[in-house]
Amino acid sequence: MKHIRGIVFDLDGTLLDTLETLAAAHNEALARHGHPPRPVDAYRYYIGNGARKCVERSLPQDARDDATIDAVTASFKVIYDDAWRRGTQPYEGIPELVTRLRERGYALAVLSNKDHPFTEKIIEHFFDDGTFDAVQGHSDAVPHKPSPVGIRHIADTLDLPLSALTLVGDTRVDMETAVAAGIDGVGATWGFRDAAELTEAGATCLIDHPVALCSQLGIS
Repeated sequence: MKHIRGIVFDLDGTLLDTLETLAAAHNEALARHGHPPRPVDAYRYYIGNGARKCVERSLPQDARDDATIDAVTASFKVIYDDAWRRGTQPYEGIPELVTRLRERGYALAVLSNKDHPFTEKIIEHFFDDGTFDAVQGHSDAVPHKPSPVGIRHIADTLDLPLSALTLVGDTRVDMETAVAAGIDGVGATWGFRDAAELTEAGATCLIDHPVALCSQLGIS
């Protein structure tokens, strides 16, 4: 991986531990529409493909019609817009990692399946200005991962070829995105999913702690 010049990070479960915050907001949205809450750990498998898909997965099987999914998703977005700061924090080692990478001259970016405004807002809150050279969430122009459109857009923004990028993420969808884009995918095992899923989905390598990425890049 020594040819890499840019690192693209997933957000939820990779840069930030958002599990409890997202679970609480989704469960509040479910409750507002008369549906039972789900265990926090269940959201490890619901999260990853955008808010609407998470709502669909969390609803009872007999309530997964489009109208209900849309209504609960709308409630979730209102709740989360107020709650996203509470209980969310960077994983241990993330601040040190991004500082070291910037000092070494790597371009840094974020690619999330969160809606773009949420993605920008959260990155601006938890990281210093200038930490990331590109931040991209889901929008009308950028489909959810595993579509490679977002990472191609980031490559253009960074003025780097795709082959100079690697994607660091914690779920199957992140590794599938890397495979679809034809780039290396680094599986982050501290996040929401396990090593077996990441390997099966095509991870080039696995790391158990953020700073371990430096070894994969060949830097001290």
